Amino acid sequence: MNRGKHISYSLLKTFWMMFLCILFSNCDNDMYVQPYVSEDYLDEYVQHNQTLLELERARSYYEKIDTMPPLPPLYVGDSIPVGSYTASPKLKKAPSWQCYTCSQNDSLLVVEVDLSDCIEQNYVLKESLEEYQKHKQSKYRRSYIRYVYTRHLRTGKEQGFFMTIVPASDYIRKYSTRIEHNTYLHRDKYLSGYVLFHNLDGSFSNGWTYKDGKIIGRLVSRAHAWVLHLDMSKRLHLEKVPVSDTEESEQDR
Repeated sequence: MNRGKHISYSLLKTFWMMFLCILFSNCDNDMYVQPYVSEDYLDEYVQHNQTLLELERARSYYEKIDTMPPLPPLYVGDSIPVGSYTASPKLKKAPSWQCYTCSQNDSLLVVEVDLSDCIEQNYVLKESLEEYQKHKQSKYRRSYIRYVYTRHLRTGKEQGFFMTIVPASDYIRKYSTRIEHNTYLHRDKYLSGYVLFHNLDGSFSNGWTYKDGKIIGRLVSRAHAWVLHLDMSKRLHLEKVPVSDTEESEQDR
């Protein structure tokens, strides 16, 4: 009698073990295991999407302003339009929006779009052009033009303009690989040359002269200099250099 009970108990135990194994085996097939995603990855993903959003805002602002009627030219004294000699960027096509960077400080968010692939001409100093003619190195015959979009983080005020960096020949010779490190919010500590700002209609706004990363002078339009009774003989002379096919292919790379 006891032996029969023992056999029945053993069979029942075996049955329940088999049932549980089958049950959990089926559960494993239907189970979804959520992959682990690190916080660093999430931060990078969010940052990338935020950057694309800011780029789209910068593009919308550019296209909105670009479609507005151009402002009438300003004339002074001998009827020479202001901006005709101030290195106004000339674009042969719309920006590609492929090369850009985002940065910010406590008050401004900034998007900068490289325009190297759509400009018609560069502006260089005479000394740089002479270096090019001597060494035949294209780095001496180019300037660095960007479309800059800014948005005030507190007020939301938007602005858009062109920024042109015209490096001095000595800066090009010693630090050519650092030129593109200059941004609207940051200047390279070795920067020597000029930084010019133009409105999106092409009119000149203002500019600065740099020596070893420090501002040593200010550039104003001829109209502004005339109003302030400044010495009109002190003018920035820049050489216009057409962008060649060779330069375009180099810049695309």
